[in-house]
Amino acid sequence: MAVFSNIDARRGTVVAVHPLGFDEFDGSVRADQDLDERRERFRETLLNTTPSIALDPVIHIESGSRVGFEALARFPGTGPTDGWFEAARAVGIGNDLELKTIVQVVERRTARKPGFLGVNVSAQALLDPRCITELRPAAGLELVVELTDQTALPKMSLLRTKLDELRELEIRIAVHVSEFSADANRLVRFAEPDIVKLNPPLTAALERPTSRSTERDAFLTHCRHTGIFVVAVGVERVGSLPMLELLGVDAAQGYLFSNRT
Repeated sequence: MAVFSNIDARRGTVVAVHPLGFDEFDGSVRADQDLDERRERFRETLLNTTPSIALDPVIHIESGSRVGFEALARFPGTGPTDGWFEAARAVGIGNDLELKTIVQVVERRTARKPGFLGVNVSAQALLDPRCITELRPAAGLELVVELTDQTALPKMSLLRTKLDELRELEIRIAVHVSEFSADANRLVRFAEPDIVKLNPPLTAALERPTSRSTERDAFLTHCRHTGIFVVAVGVERVGSLPMLELLGVDAAQGYLFSNRT
């Protein structure tokens, strides 16, 4: 995904942001001015765009019942959602766009659809003083903050106060895990989440009966012993469910259940 920071200083070429379909343009004496103007136009467009929310169901494997949802932001056009957030960060308004999404999700949560409702929140956005304020109306209403941006792990100590504030509001915490590693173990022990979500590539590895792993077994055993609810994300086949349940995964989310809203 190209963003405004993708600049070739030698050619003076700027590759503009994908979601709005900007093209590459060659620099000249007006390159800086053009870039500033495009940044500002794009910034205004983002600030005037409110995402819609789609609900992705989370299904308990043993009972087959729906236990919650993950809220997914949707934007106009065909550009990927991640591209909008990357572009917003590139022009300095990443938190603003995330907070717009959070407001939409909190409004959904206060409508009290049965089950928990997860909203993705980056570490940077959670540190924004406005974030807790926007989350507060959903206190005690089974809202789950799903921490993203695992690259922020070395700075996670800054989040401790914010995580405590979430718990005081009875807002649950989820973390996403992409591999069974020392970093994943540190993240879980630091955040003490209520829910761990296994990202799709990790889910795909779990679905293979030959994917034996000491690290995997230790991680899932820790989750089971500490009461952490484990969700496999990206499940596409009903045949995957018995293996996931056998390994200790509690629930599944993905294309297989996309019509169960």
